[in-house]
Amino acid sequence: MDDAQTTLLMLLDAGHGAQARELIETLGITNLRFIGERHIAALDVLLAVGPGAPLRGAHLSGARLSNRRFQRADLRGANLSEALLEHACLNGADLRDADLTCAYLCWSELRGADLRGADLTDADLTRADLTGTDLRGAKTDRALLRDAD
Repeated sequence: MDDAQTTLLMLLDAGHGAQARELIETLGITNLRFIGERHIAALDVLLAVGPGAPLRGAHLSGARLSNRRFQRADLRGANLSEALLEHACLNGADLRDADLTCAYLCWSELRGADLRGADLTDADLTRADLTGTDLRGAKTDRALLRDAD
């Protein structure tokens, strides 16, 4: 873990989501790694600041993120493979080129999300709200879209 990631986790552990977000944006930090419950708790502090979380290239593979609010979040190139995102709100999120292979997105909200070039192979989007979602160039091999809007 590099110094920027350590500093961010310290800010987030102390509940300073706004300052952490400012640091991410000022330094152009990408590829944050959220591994384990401590890091997911830190992510919650970052998300609590409000819409538009800067999570470009974040590593959230296998994370349990049900019921989280990622509206307008920058998740370009993020690794969300095998993530549990049931009932998550991803309205307006930028998920271009994100890895969502085997992700569980049942009943999630993706209204107006940008999924261009995303990999949704084997993802479960049963009953997901995809109204206005841009899926151009997305891989949807074996994705479950039962009753998705």
